[in-house]
Amino acid sequence: MVGAKALTDQGRGALPGLHDVDWRDLTAFRVVAEELSVDRAGRRLGVGAPAISRRLSRLEQRWRIRLLDRTTRSISPTLAGHRLLRAVQHMDDAWRRLVAATGRAPDDRARPPVAPVWPAELRLATYTHALAQLTQILRRRCPETTFHTAPFHYRASVQALIDGDLDLVMGYELPFAPVEALDGLPHRTLVREPIWVVLASGHPLARGDDELSLAALRDESWVVHPDPRLRELVERSCRAAGFAPRVHHVTGETVAIRALVESGAAVTLGAPTSPLGGLKLRPFVGMPSRRLYLAWNPARVDGPIVAGVMRAMRDYYRASARDRNPSYWRYVGAHPGAFSGITDERDGADEQVESDDTGRNRDDRAWRATVPDLAYFGVVAETLSFVRAAARIGVPTPTVSRRVARLERQLGARLLHRSTRRVTLTDAGRRVLPVALRLGADWDRTWQSIRAG
Repeated sequence: MVGAKALTDQGRGALPGLHDVDWRDLTAFRVVAEELSVDRAGRRLGVGAPAISRRLSRLEQRWRIRLLDRTTRSISPTLAGHRLLRAVQHMDDAWRRLVAATGRAPDDRARPPVAPVWPAELRLATYTHALAQLTQILRRRCPETTFHTAPFHYRASVQALIDGDLDLVMGYELPFAPVEALDGLPHRTLVREPIWVVLASGHPLARGDDELSLAALRDESWVVHPDPRLRELVERSCRAAGFAPRVHHVTGETVAIRALVESGAAVTLGAPTSPLGGLKLRPFVGMPSRRLYLAWNPARVDGPIVAGVMRAMRDYYRASARDRNPSYWRYVGAHPGAFSGITDERDGADEQVESDDTGRNRDDRAWRATVPDLAYFGVVAETLSFVRAAARIGVPTPTVSRRVARLERQLGARLLHRSTRRVTLTDAGRRVLPVALRLGADWDRTWQSIRAG
């Protein structure tokens, strides 16, 4: 098991878990300990001295261990600092040997700057009412790429991504019906979108934009989609309001659902970005939400392209909320913390951090996916499950998925075969696993020696 004691003792104050380490902090420590100067370390890493000092302070405060003795004239490692320095240098060397063995450059400085290079074709699945507008935005951003689109299906689209039949999926996930196959794929959350009640514009409860009580609709006829997940969404919401919905209509045709609601024959639940027409959408007390996400095939889509598609998705979502439903756009503006990247029209720092290799601190970024991500991979390799690995480490399953996918991108090799039913090691994964195990054990020994004094 990778960092077995560190992983299992994390959270009980025993040892810092290898999986929980920010390797950029350790990089800052290592270079300061080697240079014996914060200023020289900053110049070597291409960052300011205050940023280096903050990383050092964060390490020592978090671990409650003094690593460096500082005076106005000199810096020197403590005994614990010397032991940690040797361990980090050893892990650095092991990491560089590993990436060299997989055919990748040992750090970002050996690679040319990465810019989005869009392929000639990309295959995208998304939900129907997003197809036209999202594709139009993507074509404006990358006119040289031909986009082949397909309708989103809750689990089938994700399986098509795993099978190599799709490159990108813009989909959604309901909290009570997780898409397990996503656990083995790189993916990012666009927004957690609330579900609103859909009424005819002339309905007595259509007036106002405040949250209504769903119980006020207990005597209404409901129309639901035949998809059991969407029907369950309605039933769960109504049960939470104290009643069972009177489902009088079942149809999967969007036009039929709209016609039934517009005529006043039924009510339903829906996304607040849906086109209004003769409809009125309102929030309600206890409303659930769905997670809109982007998932991709890492063999076909790299970080810069993901960043570009995420920006296009934000543009699409922002325009949909603003233009289709002004009351929802006001709701978004009133809850900026829940809609980061939508209300402030920024491109999203998380995508830029992972995809931008053109900045000055390339050496620091080269450490982003190193030993800690190997620890995550090692636990997945042992348990052969992203879900069980997440439970063992004590983090959400998507975190484990992202860390392993990031490691694969950094190494330029697929380490795991993923399917909806199982996870297995690839040949590359079998070669990398012993390194992960060895480094995990080294980490445990290092902290045992530091604790022993």
